[in-house]
Order: sequence, then structure tokens, then C-alpha cells
Amino acid sequence: MHRSDFQAFFECHPDPCLMIGAQGDVRRVNPAFAALAGREVVVGTLALELMPRAERHALTDALRLLGGGAEEARFSGHLRGVAGRLDWTLRPGGSCWLAFLRHRPGAALREALTTRAVADGNRLRATLEALPDILMEFDPEGRFISFHCPPGVALVVPPAAFLGRLIEDVLSPDVAAVGRRAMAQIDATGRSSGLRYSFPDPVTKAEAWFEISGAARQDGQGGYLFLLRDVTTHVQASKALQYHANLQQALHDLSPIGITLTDVQSRRLVDANPAFLAMSGYDRNEISGIPADSIIGPEADDVRDIARRQLQDTGRFGPVELDCIRHDGTRFAARLSGAQMTRRLPGSQEERHYLWTLIEDVSANHARQDRLRQAEQFAVTARQQLLGAIESLSDGFVLYDADDRLVMVNAAYRRLYSEDEAISHPGNSFADIIRHCIKRGDYLEAVGREEEFFAERMAQHRAAAQCIEHRLTDGRVVRIEERPLPDGGRVGLHVQVTDLHRAREAAEEASRAKSVFLAHMGHEIRTPLAGILGMTELLMDNLDRPEQMTLARAVHQSGETLLTILNDLLDMSKIEAGKLELEAVAFDPADLARNVSALYELRAEGKGLHYRLEVQPGAVGLRLGDPHRIAQILHNLLSNALKFTHIGGLTLSLSGASDTLVLSVRDSGIGMTQDQVARMLNPFEQADPQTTRRYGGTGLGMSIVARLVEMMAGRIEVHSSLGSGTVVSVHLPLAVVAVPGATAPPQAIPAVDVAALRGLRVLAADDNEINRHMLQGYLDRLGVSVTMVEDGAEALSRWEPGAFDLICLDISMPGLDGPAALQLIRAKAEAQGARVPPAIAITSNAMTHQIADYMAAGFAAHLGKPFRKDDLIRVLGSHAPRRTKTKVGVPAA
Repeated sequence: MHRSDFQAFFECHPDPCLMIGAQGDVRRVNPAFAALAGREVVVGTLALELMPRAERHALTDALRLLGGGAEEARFSGHLRGVAGRLDWTLRPGGSCWLAFLRHRPGAALREALTTRAVADGNRLRATLEALPDILMEFDPEGRFISFHCPPGVALVVPPAAFLGRLIEDVLSPDVAAVGRRAMAQIDATGRSSGLRYSFPDPVTKAEAWFEISGAARQDGQGGYLFLLRDVTTHVQASKALQYHANLQQALHDLSPIGITLTDVQSRRLVDANPAFLAMSGYDRNEISGIPADSIIGPEADDVRDIARRQLQDTGRFGPVELDCIRHDGTRFAARLSGAQMTRRLPGSQEERHYLWTLIEDVSANHARQDRLRQAEQFAVTARQQLLGAIESLSDGFVLYDADDRLVMVNAAYRRLYSEDEAISHPGNSFADIIRHCIKRGDYLEAVGREEEFFAERMAQHRAAAQCIEHRLTDGRVVRIEERPLPDGGRVGLHVQVTDLHRAREAAEEASRAKSVFLAHMGHEIRTPLAGILGMTELLMDNLDRPEQMTLARAVHQSGETLLTILNDLLDMSKIEAGKLELEAVAFDPADLARNVSALYELRAEGKGLHYRLEVQPGAVGLRLGDPHRIAQILHNLLSNALKFTHIGGLTLSLSGASDTLVLSVRDSGIGMTQDQVARMLNPFEQADPQTTRRYGGTGLGMSIVARLVEMMAGRIEVHSSLGSGTVVSVHLPLAVVAVPGATAPPQAIPAVDVAALRGLRVLAADDNEINRHMLQGYLDRLGVSVTMVEDGAEALSRWEPGAFDLICLDISMPGLDGPAALQLIRAKAEAQGARVPPAIAITSNAMTHQIADYMAAGFAAHLGKPFRKDDLIRVLGSHAPRRTKTKVGVPAA
């Protein structure tokens, strides 16, 4: 094309054109380009500067493509300052490139719309981000399709758990029902608002409240748009406001203090609470409108003036006290306090002033204060009287506070301790006082053991629970009783008991002397009594004439009676001296009762009476107790029943539970009156003074029973009527021994083979000639070979190894007594390498502790004087060597 033609074509081309040099500079633009650009394009300017910086790479790529030999390059881009995109077409034009641009107005409009849409979207997002509420979208069926949650707000349900699901499938029925109700309102009116529901807060688990505002979606698809606003604070505030309103009303209605509301302008009552109505006697209808001054006594003008000035200055008054007037005209003392309040009348700017008044009936307080003043005066008087009484005590009184410091002592206390100021000065500690007394040498038992005594005395003082006695160095004895006080202090009473102590020592010495005398007399009486009983029993074995046998039996029975009296006296003496000890061994009460019954069954038969033993199942089995003393109780009860019964008979019955045994003796004898029953347990008394002369006896039997039962922590019940018999029941707390087979009766004591005693060699020593003859007679009749000697020294000289099978030694012998003789015989046997045969202690000393001493000294058994032939057979048979088989037996007594 000719150059001029090209130029004309370039200038007249309807599309914007520009010519670009090899260096990328603008060589020339046509008018269409200039019109499009809207500004003058400077020739020489780089073409890249006409484009936005972000799109310059497209022009560079196109020029490079043409430089590489391409016939054409196209791209789409912008011009700076020109709206819309342009289609660029570049072609080679000799030494330059021609760029043809075509404006795309449709694309520009779309871009503008897109830009606006983006801006609108950004504004919407900004609006949603600034919105503090939760936005939920639902489809027409009520499914969640979208949501918006403000930053920092946690959804109760995670999105994955509710998007695409119906509201009923996600929320609780009551919350879902609220949502459906909002949807129904939107369907009916297009909008919904004001509905609320509660939901637990996901973090605090506390109740959270939400309010729903909703509208229909306008996107052509239908559905619902809900705005969920957290109104928890508002709801809580409303509840708090209602709570405080209710509380205020409750306080008004339930307050025990009267409350009135008074119109300040009219000075008339507007309202009053139930407490004031109750104390004043008005009802609610009567109280409204009455003058406030009508309920206040007219003499209270000064008090009212004070209250008015306080109201003017501070808006409050009180408390003031004055008399109030009831509806019936009576008065009561009252304490008043009040505060003024202002209320704007509804629909008006006018304000009304009211006075709230608290009215408390203080009549009871005044009466209580009067009583308190009287009590204080009484307390002062009582304190003075108490101090006077303490000072007048003949015994020492001392009081310590909770810090163990001396509060006060009386005159007797100061006299008791020589009026020493150091021990009677208030404020001194107990420890310092005791140390001072020890240092001064007041306490005899502290000498040589001062620190130990101090520790003991401090422990006694802290315990303050026992009575203690101290012997002072001057010989006086002081009894101290201390007790703790509720406030932690101590009170003590110091009593001089020197005379009482000496009297007690004298009494104890007399009791010891009596015990020694009784023990000695018991031994001295038992020794001849043993001779009487033994010799009589030997005599009866040789008598065949009935009249002689009758006389011998009378002597023997008299001896038995004398022995019973002696035993009762010794038992009572031991009980009174506190030396009677109870055993605790397992025994079968039923077996014990059978052994005792064997004797009384024969005696009852001899009097023509019947005897019956009844053992209930609860009494069968082993129990823990003292069988010897229980047998003594049974002997006394049965002996009395047999003595006073002439027609009918007597019954011994045993019953019990797991921890109690009941022994009951029932007879059909002469019976007793209630007065006689009351006296029967006293020592040396019988039910009737005539009884002693008619029936004999010491009257100690039932007294001993009572003492034994008391020692066993039991009780006695006596039921009797004159001429109808007596029932005596003894309840003893004896526990069942829980061992296998305990309920089975024990095996009977094996019978003694009397024939096996024949030929037995016995060495016997006794200093009493009659007792020697009696023992010699018994043993001779049993076929026993006996060597009888007069004392322990002769027994020691006569004993030789292997010469004797048994040794029988009296305990109390002159020179060498029984225990000493046995010890020397043992030493003699040990020196010769021989065995000592079993030794039996035969003595009148039969107390429990004495028997224990004999066993400890090496004796194998004990035989108390006086004894019967059966007792001797039993003891000998139990310890004699077993040489022959038992053929004829005599039961052990």
C-alpha cells in the first residue's frame, strides 16, 4: 500500500489504532484512539505505559510473538482511564507494529455490574460481620440451608449436625415447636417477632434465652429467614426485676415489723402491711385514709418535731421511740424509722411525696430489759451471797480460770496451807503453786521424787475426774476433789480428813484382825469338828442297835448343822471383807442342778415331799461363771424351801437366754407376808422371829445368796403369800460359751474303784490326835496301808524313795508345817534321784487364795476338814496309781 494511502487508512479507521515502534514507543495514534483515550497521547511514550501495570505482560508477549515471525497477535486488556475491556489485535507494519483496538461496551457493563455486585457482597459481608445475632435460613419444609454466626459466638449445635436437616431432627421438641410457630406466623403475615425459647449455654451450661425475628425468603425459592438474638441478659434482668419486686412485696407482707405508707401532703395513711394491722388492730379497709397522727399518742409532740427536722435535713428519720395507739384505744411502745420517697403520677409531670415508716413493737423489749435489770441486780446479790457462802465453808475452796491461773481461794484454804501468800495470790499459775508447795516440803509423798510427783499432780489436775488424797509433812491428810468448768477452768475442794483417815486405818486394821481371828477360829473349830463328824461316822459303821444308831446320827447331824453355821459365818466374813473372789470357768448349769438335786431329792423323800427338776432348753449348754458359788446359791434356796415345807413339795427350774440364766425354786411351804419378804435378805434375820426358835438357823443363808447374786451383777425376785408357798427366782448374767458341742452335757465323773485303793501305801501327818485316829480309821476300812506321824519333821524322816504311793499332810503343824515338809521331801528325793508321789493337803484352811497357795507349793489336791469318807475316797482315787481295772465304784462326792 502506498504510504499516503496507508496514512489515510490509518486516520480513517473506525477502530482505535496506534503505531508502535521497534523499541515499544508510540509512533502515532488515529483520532478514534485519541477519542477513546480521552487525553492527548504523547508520541514517544512507551506503549506499555498506556496499560494497567498488571496487564502489561500481555502486550510484551504479543510484541515478542510478532518479533518471532507471527503474522498476528491477539489479547484482551484495558487502557488506563478507559472503562471496559478492549480486544487488541497486533500486526506487522514494516518497521513498526500496528495495534487495532475494539471497545467491548457489553463487557464493560458486565464488569461494572460485577464490580457493584462485589461491592454489594462486601457490604453484606461487613453487615453480617457487624451483626451480633445469628442468622438462619430454612427451605419451605423447615430444613436448615444456611447460617451466619458472629465471630466469637459458639453454636449450640455444630453446622454438620444441622445443615440439610429438619428443625425437629435437630432441636428439642419445645424449641422446634417455637420455630414452627414462627414459620406459621410468617406464612400468615410475612413476618414474625417476639417469640422466645431457652437453650443451655454450650460453655457455661447455664440457661440461655433467644428471641426469634423472621421473614420469608425473597429469592424465588421460598423458605424462611430467622434472626436469633441472645436476650439472656434482658430475660435475667427482667427476672431479677420481678424477683426484687416479689421480694419487696414479700418483705412488705411477711415482715414481722409493721410498715405504713403515708401521703406527706395529706398526712394520711395510704397502706399498711399485715404486721402493722395485727399490732394495731385495724383491717386494711379501715387503715386507708386515717390521719397518721391518730395512731401516735398526743404527748409525743417533741419526738414528732425531731423526726420532721430529720426528714427535712436528710430525707430520713429515726429511730425514735414513742407510744402508738391501737384501734381499741390501748397503747404499745414502738420504735419508728422512716424514709421519704417521691413518685410521679401516671400521665402527669406532677410529683407526689410519700413516707415509708417502719414500726416495731418494743413492748416485749422493754419488759425484757426490765427483767434483765432485775436479773442483773439478782446476779449481783447472788454473787455476794455466793462469795459469802464460799468464805464461810469449813473446807478449802479454790478456783482456777481457763488459763489455769488462780482466781480465788477462801479463808479455809488459806488456813489449810498456813496462809501462804504465794499460794493464795490471784494470777499465780497452778504449776507455780505446786512447785512452791513441793519446794516448801508440804507433801510427804513428794520427798525424794519431786519431779515425778509434780508430773503426777499436774496430770491429776488436768484430768480433774477423781478424788485424791495427800499426806502433808505435818501428818495431816487432805482430800482434794477437782472438777472441770464449762469455760475450761477448774474448781477444787480441799478437805482435811486426818481424823477420818485415822478412823479408816483403825477400821481396816480391825477388819484385818477380825479376818485373822475368824480364819484362826475357823481352823480351831474345824479341827475338833472334823474329829466329831469323822469319829461319829466311824462309830455308826460299828453300831447295829437302832437306839445307839439314833444317838450317833443325832450327834452327826448336830455336827453337820454346826459346820453349816461355821461355813455361813466365814462366807459372810469374807464377803464383808471383800476377799471373796468369783471364778469364771465353763460349766453346765443343767449338770450342776442334777448333782445338787440328787441330795435334796433324797431329803424331800425322807420328809414325804415330792421333788421335781425342770430344765428348759435355753438353760442347756456351757456357760461362763463360778459353779461352786452357784451351787451354794442352789443349796441355800433348796435348803430353805425344804425346811419350811411340810406338805406338797418343791421344784427347781432352770431357764435362760443367750446372756441370762434364771434359777427358780418354788415350794408349797408356809409362805411369807410382804413385810417378811422385805426382811428376809438382811443378815442374821429370818422372815419371822418365831422362825428361829421353831426351825433354827442363823438367818445368813438368804443374805449370803443376796450378796453372791449382787457380786455376779444379778438380781433376786421373791413372790410369796402367807400359807401359799414361795417362789424365789435368781437372774444371773452368765454368757453362753460358744464352743463346738457346748450344748452336750459333760461326761459324768468316773466312779472311783474302792477295791483299787486296797494295799495303797500312804504317809500321813497331822498334829491333832483325834484327826489322826479318824484318818487312820477311814484308811484301815479301805484296806489302805498307812504310816501315821505327828508332824512334818517326822514325815520327812520316815519318807524313803519308793516306800509310799501318796502323801497326806496337814498344813498347820508345829515346827515343820505341811508346805515346808513337802519342799524338804522334794529336795531329799531330788538328791537321791527319786520321784515324789502325789501330795494331798488336808487342812481346815480352805479359802480360795489358801488353796491356790497349796497348789503353788506343789500339792496335787486339797481335802478340807471336816471331810466325809466319800470325799477321802474321791481324792485318793483321783491320784492313786492305776493298778487294777475298776469293778465296784463309789461316785465321787
